[in-house]
Amino acid sequence: MDQLRELLKRYQEGTATLEECSLVERYFMDTIDQQTVPDNDKMRQEVYHQLNHRYQLASGRRGLLKRMPQALKYGAAALIIMAAAAWLLSDVFRKEPHTAIPESGALTAMNIGPGGNAATLTLLDGQTIELSDAQDGIVTDDGIRYRDGATIAGADASNNRMFTLTTPKGGTYQVTLADGTRVWLNAQSQLQYPPAFEDDRREVTLTGEAYFEVKHDPKKPFYIHTDAQRIHVLGTSFNVSAYAGDPDQKTTLVSGRVRVSDPNRAAVLLLMPGDQSKQSNGMLTKASVNVTDVIAWKEGRFSFEHKTFEQVMAELARWYNLEIHYEGTIPQLEFFGGIKRDNNLATVLALLENSDVRYRLEADRRLIIQHQTPTVN
Repeated sequence: MDQLRELLKRYQEGTATLEECSLVERYFMDTIDQQTVPDNDKMRQEVYHQLNHRYQLASGRRGLLKRMPQALKYGAAALIIMAAAAWLLSDVFRKEPHTAIPESGALTAMNIGPGGNAATLTLLDGQTIELSDAQDGIVTDDGIRYRDGATIAGADASNNRMFTLTTPKGGTYQVTLADGTRVWLNAQSQLQYPPAFEDDRREVTLTGEAYFEVKHDPKKPFYIHTDAQRIHVLGTSFNVSAYAGDPDQKTTLVSGRVRVSDPNRAAVLLLMPGDQSKQSNGMLTKASVNVTDVIAWKEGRFSFEHKTFEQVMAELARWYNLEIHYEGTIPQLEFFGGIKRDNNLATVLALLENSDVRYRLEADRRLIIQHQTPTVN
């Protein structure tokens, strides 16, 4: 009991390690399984209310350790832990140090650090230029340079009619186009664009995900092409998600107006701020969304709000350069909450363990998810 009280004390003070935080969370999740709440110990009551309060701050919802039907406990436990951990693993608590992958020795989740600035620029003749990871973006105007003004050796805008900016898994980069439009590329994405736009229109092609701040020019409309969308921009800020293999392609408007259509222009939607279009199974639909969650990646955060387990793992795979494989069933969990993207992989995977999902990391960066659907009594 003394050890438990000491652990709860460190938890309250914010000095507990990630492993100790996990133990505390598991302790309270066991309380849920027993359909009881701690009511006979002052310190446990205080920690319960502290965790409940942080959960509400992290998720905007009310109530944490409420009694629930047996059939709902499994999924709810995962949701609760994810939202609470979004707060607990923030700067309020100590972060484990980010360490580079060692040249030798076993690969572990602890030594897989987060992604960062990484991209290649491909010229029309096929030449590729590895862009500096000490820089976060490039500018295309009279020539090509980094955002701080430094030159890029071998990148000559005058001899090229098209550039391709590509980010790998674990990489993000920015580009300012010739008209002043700014584009943020998420991991594993590609943007094709010209060094200078034509007189009557501006056109780019995107694969993956990007956030756009388009320079307004009513005389020169801006178009974005993906394999399933054609986006007509009227000068605005918005996010486009069009990863290869993703069944859904989405455009989310932050400000201004955009017009979205399928490649054949059979269906056309006009988006207002807060709207998201979705191209799925040949259907183009529109809904209202929380844009803060959609552009969280641009602000250095993962947002797991209302995402399936597969969607969450796909994001982690792109950011930490992983291949995801499943042994057994795919967990049918829907998460909410989030966590900063500058954590190492071990910190993020601690959330999975708290959701009763086990994993195995192999030397070739394959993350094996081990899960069996629990029997409901």
